[in-house]
Amino acid sequence: MRHQRNASRHAHRGRDGLAGAIVLAVAAWSSVARAEPPQLAPTCPCPEEVARSLAGHRFVPFIIVDWPFIDSDFVSTSSLGIFRLELEPLPIVGRVLRDTDGDVVAAAQSFRGSWAITRWLGINARLTAAEIVAIDVPSAFEIGAHGAYGGDGGVALRLIRSERFQLTARFDVGWAKTEGVLPSRLPSSPLTEGRIFTTARPAAAAALTLAPWLGLQASFSAARRQRDLDHDGDDTSWLIAGAVGASLVLAPLPILFEAGYELSDEEGRDLNIVSTEILLGAEDLRHRGELGIYYHGHADLDLGAAVTFELTDDDRRGMGHVRLAYYF
Repeated sequence: MRHQRNASRHAHRGRDGLAGAIVLAVAAWSSVARAEPPQLAPTCPCPEEVARSLAGHRFVPFIIVDWPFIDSDFVSTSSLGIFRLELEPLPIVGRVLRDTDGDVVAAAQSFRGSWAITRWLGINARLTAAEIVAIDVPSAFEIGAHGAYGGDGGVALRLIRSERFQLTARFDVGWAKTEGVLPSRLPSSPLTEGRIFTTARPAAAAALTLAPWLGLQASFSAARRQRDLDHDGDDTSWLIAGAVGASLVLAPLPILFEAGYELSDEEGRDLNIVSTEILLGAEDLRHRGELGIYYHGHADLDLGAAVTFELTDDDRRGMGHVRLAYYF
């Protein structure tokens, strides 16, 4: 009998222990179920939250390619370069200067602001000032010094956006005033001034992500230019341009490289206006390239440098640019 009571007591204790373990397990499971999951820190900026990102690749604007994204930003670009321009032989003091190349220094500063009204509609405006000064004898006589200031602006409309691709339509207008000193006009007044109007500039711009470390941008535009210079007359033309560029991220470094190419052709220009040739280029068909490097470690900031260069039969143009962009 004693053995039976002991066995019964042990059985009750075993059942009580099992029941207690079940109660503890249920209580622990309930507390875990009621607890909120841990909040993980975001590892982005996430592509869906950043207007200029597609499939993990965050894009940076080119100088020669139209921007395909709708965002709010402020961009400052400071530029400095040297142009070698082809000149005509010049008669000076009874002799002819045979050196047909002239060197000038060019500097420019621009400020651009954009505002994303919605995710698919934005507006933008830019102010620019530029100066070109001759640095050798032939160019000092024939080119002198020229400056321009003005602005442009317009609207951007997003047409297509998918995980890897975006297409945007843009329309801009612009105005600039030019002022210059042309010693070759002596003994007449060497002072010149005029205006350059961009009365319409429709464009299409696209971006495509091939991989999180590689993206492409491309654009096509047609700009109607009207030149009105006091001494040289009036001129109207269409500038047709296509550009493409690639951006490469050197992960894990916060560095992005860009390389781009632009081909443009100006149709309908009847006059060779010295002031605008110097500022805008003398040839109808032009080729431009761009190389850039940017800090890529912060979603709201771009800081870097780029060079643009143009090699034509008549001109050799190179400009260095320092760019700072902040995205709101």
